[in-house]
Amino acid sequence: MKLWLSDEVAVNKKSIVGIFDLDTVTVGKDTLKTLKRLESENKLTVTTGDIPVSLVLCEEGGEERIFLTRNAVRVLRRRAVRRGMQ
Repeated sequence: MKLWLSDEVAVNKKSIVGIFDLDTVTVGKDTLKTLKRLESENKLTVTTGDIPVSLVLCEEGGEERIFLTRNAVRVLRRRAVRRGMQ
């Protein structure tokens, strides 16, 4: 099953490692390094033209990928749980 992060971007629920509040996680040095690394590897996708508020970390086939979305963490988690992800 998929979790829609925007009108055009969906991810496989099984690939989701975590859903995080962007303001909270970007204060850590390790997170910032990871964001910069994945951006340089073209593995960072911004799914909105608005200011993103959530970070969705996915891993599939040993590859990490980050999606930044305007949807709040609570909204994404509610959608995921309601549709079978726990």
